[in-house]
Amino acid sequence: DNSVFEIQDNTELFGVFQSQDYFGHELSNIQKYLKIKSSIVENATFRVTESGYDFEKLCVINVRGGEYIGVPDLLLPYEYFKMAMEKTKTVCSDIQFIVVTDDVCLASKYFPDLKIFHIGIGEDYALLNIAKYVILSNSSFPIFSILTNTNIKITIAPKYWARWNVS
Repeated sequence: DNSVFEIQDNTELFGVFQSQDYFGHELSNIQKYLKIKSSIVENATFRVTESGYDFEKLCVINVRGGEYIGVPDLLLPYEYFKMAMEKTKTVCSDIQFIVVTDDVCLASKYFPDLKIFHIGIGEDYALLNIAKYVILSNSSFPIFSILTNTNIKITIAPKYWARWNVS
Protein backbone atom coordinates (compact mmCIF):
# COMPACT_ATOMS: atom_id res chain seq x y z
CA ASP A 1 0.00 0.00 0.00
CA ASN A 2 1.92 3.02 -1.28
CA SER A 3 -0.21 5.38 0.80
CA VAL A 4 1.96 4.41 3.79
CA PHE A 5 4.61 6.71 2.28
CA GLU A 6 2.20 9.68 2.45
CA ILE A 7 1.53 9.50 6.17
CA GLN A 8 1.59 12.78 8.04
CA ASP A 9 3.61 13.51 11.19
CA ASN A 10 2.19 12.36 14.54
CA THR A 11 0.44 9.38 12.98
CA GLU A 12 0.69 6.01 14.68
CA LEU A 13 0.55 2.80 12.65
CA PHE A 14 -0.30 -0.66 13.94
CA GLY A 15 0.57 -3.83 12.06
CA VAL A 16 3.20 -6.38 11.25
CA PHE A 17 4.92 -4.46 8.41
CA GLN A 18 7.21 -7.30 7.39
CA SER A 19 7.41 -6.35 3.72
CA GLN A 20 10.71 -4.82 2.64
CA ASP A 21 8.68 -2.53 0.41
CA TYR A 22 8.04 -0.44 3.55
CA PHE A 23 11.66 0.12 4.45
CA GLY A 24 14.06 -1.22 1.80
CA HIS A 25 14.61 2.20 0.26
CA GLU A 26 15.40 3.66 3.71
CA LEU A 27 18.14 1.31 4.89
CA SER A 28 20.76 4.03 5.22
CA ASN A 29 18.42 5.99 7.50
CA ILE A 30 17.43 2.88 9.40
CA GLN A 31 21.12 2.25 10.11
CA LYS A 32 21.21 5.69 11.75
CA TYR A 33 17.97 5.15 13.72
CA LEU A 34 18.79 1.69 15.04
CA LYS A 35 22.08 2.35 16.76
CA ILE A 36 22.75 -0.16 19.51
CA LYS A 37 23.90 1.24 22.85
CA SER A 38 27.62 0.64 23.25
CA SER A 39 27.03 -0.92 26.68
CA ILE A 40 24.84 -3.60 25.08
CA VAL A 41 27.43 -4.33 22.37
CA GLU A 42 30.20 -4.45 24.97
CA ASN A 43 28.23 -6.85 27.18
CA ALA A 44 27.44 -9.12 24.23
CA THR A 45 31.01 -9.18 22.92
CA PHE A 46 32.40 -9.72 26.41
CA ARG A 47 30.14 -12.72 26.98
CA VAL A 48 31.24 -14.27 23.68
CA THR A 49 34.96 -13.50 23.92
CA GLU A 50 35.13 -14.67 27.55
CA SER A 51 33.93 -18.02 26.20
CA GLY A 52 37.00 -18.11 23.93
CA TYR A 53 35.53 -17.08 20.58
CA ASP A 54 37.24 -14.93 17.96
CA PHE A 55 34.87 -12.50 16.23
CA GLU A 56 36.93 -12.71 13.03
CA LYS A 57 36.03 -16.41 12.74
CA LEU A 58 32.60 -16.33 14.38
CA CYS A 59 29.39 -17.48 12.75
CA VAL A 60 26.22 -16.72 14.69
CA ILE A 61 23.39 -19.18 14.11
CA ASN A 62 19.94 -17.80 14.92
CA VAL A 63 17.48 -20.53 15.96
CA ARG A 64 13.80 -19.66 16.30
CA GLY A 65 11.80 -22.06 18.41
CA GLY A 66 9.05 -20.98 20.75
CA GLU A 67 5.62 -21.08 19.15
CA TYR A 68 7.17 -22.47 15.93
CA ILE A 69 7.52 -25.86 17.65
CA GLY A 70 4.72 -28.13 16.55
CA VAL A 71 4.14 -26.20 13.32
CA PRO A 72 6.06 -28.13 10.63
CA ASP A 73 5.63 -25.37 8.05
CA LEU A 74 7.41 -22.91 10.33
CA LEU A 75 10.01 -24.79 12.36
CA LEU A 76 13.27 -25.18 10.48
CA PRO A 77 14.71 -28.69 10.72
CA TYR A 78 18.22 -29.38 11.97
CA GLU A 79 19.18 -30.38 8.42
CA TYR A 80 18.79 -26.76 7.25
CA PHE A 81 21.28 -25.57 9.84
CA LYS A 82 23.64 -28.46 9.14
CA MET A 83 23.72 -27.64 5.40
CA ALA A 84 24.20 -23.94 6.17
CA MET A 85 27.10 -24.72 8.50
CA GLU A 86 28.76 -26.89 5.86
CA LYS A 87 28.37 -24.10 3.30
CA THR A 88 29.91 -21.58 5.71
CA LYS A 89 32.88 -23.88 6.32
CA THR A 90 33.70 -23.74 2.59
CA VAL A 91 34.31 -20.00 2.96
CA CYS A 92 36.09 -20.08 6.31
CA SER A 93 37.53 -23.47 7.21
CA ASP A 94 38.31 -22.54 10.84
CA ILE A 95 34.92 -20.97 11.49
CA GLN A 96 33.58 -21.00 15.05
CA PHE A 97 29.83 -21.43 15.56
CA ILE A 98 27.64 -20.13 18.36
CA VAL A 99 23.86 -20.06 18.63
CA VAL A 100 21.65 -17.10 19.51
CA THR A 101 18.10 -18.17 20.25
CA ASP A 102 14.81 -17.53 21.97
CA ASP A 103 14.54 -21.27 22.68
CA VAL A 104 17.56 -22.64 24.52
CA CYS A 105 15.90 -26.05 24.92
CA LEU A 106 15.41 -26.58 21.16
CA ALA A 107 18.84 -25.15 20.32
CA SER A 108 20.42 -27.52 22.85
CA LYS A 109 18.79 -30.48 21.10
CA TYR A 110 19.94 -29.27 17.68
CA PHE A 111 23.44 -28.26 18.80
CA PRO A 112 24.52 -30.14 21.93
CA ASP A 113 28.18 -29.30 21.26
CA LEU A 114 27.80 -25.56 20.59
CA LYS A 115 27.69 -22.64 22.99
CA ILE A 116 24.15 -21.28 23.12
CA PHE A 117 23.42 -17.68 24.01
CA HIS A 118 20.22 -16.01 25.10
CA ILE A 119 21.74 -13.12 27.02
CA GLY A 120 18.94 -10.64 26.53
CA ILE A 121 17.03 -9.26 23.58
CA GLY A 122 19.45 -6.36 23.10
CA GLU A 123 22.57 -8.48 23.37
CA ASP A 124 21.14 -11.19 21.11
CA TYR A 125 20.30 -8.53 18.53
CA ALA A 126 23.78 -7.02 18.88
CA LEU A 127 25.52 -10.36 18.27
CA LEU A 128 23.62 -10.74 15.00
CA ASN A 129 24.40 -7.13 14.12
CA ILE A 130 28.17 -7.35 14.57
CA ALA A 131 28.86 -10.87 13.29
CA LYS A 132 30.63 -11.38 9.98
CA TYR A 133 28.96 -14.71 9.30
CA VAL A 134 25.31 -15.41 10.13
CA ILE A 135 22.92 -18.31 9.58
CA LEU A 136 19.36 -17.07 9.98
CA SER A 137 16.20 -18.75 11.03
CA ASN A 138 12.92 -17.73 9.42
CA SER A 139 12.14 -15.15 12.08
CA SER A 140 11.57 -11.43 11.82
CA PHE A 141 13.75 -10.81 14.91
CA PRO A 142 17.12 -10.78 13.10
CA ILE A 143 16.01 -8.85 10.00
CA PHE A 144 17.09 -5.35 11.00
CA SER A 145 20.16 -6.62 12.81
CA ILE A 146 21.31 -8.16 9.53
CA LEU A 147 20.16 -5.34 7.23
CA THR A 148 22.05 -2.82 9.36
CA ASN A 149 25.10 -5.04 9.94
CA THR A 150 28.12 -3.28 8.39
CA ASN A 151 30.49 -6.19 9.15
CA ILE A 152 28.59 -8.93 7.35
CA LYS A 153 30.44 -11.12 4.86
CA ILE A 154 28.00 -14.01 4.50
CA THR A 155 24.36 -14.45 5.43
CA ILE A 156 22.53 -17.71 4.85
CA ALA A 157 18.74 -17.68 5.13
CA PRO A 158 15.84 -19.91 4.13
CA LYS A 159 14.78 -19.36 0.52
CA TYR A 160 11.11 -19.38 1.45
CA TRP A 161 10.70 -17.41 4.64
CA ALA A 162 7.55 -18.09 6.64
CA ARG A 163 6.67 -21.38 4.99
CA TRP A 164 10.25 -22.47 4.27
CA ASN A 165 9.18 -25.80 2.79
CA VAL A 166 6.41 -24.49 0.53
CA SER A 167 7.57 -22.76 -2.67
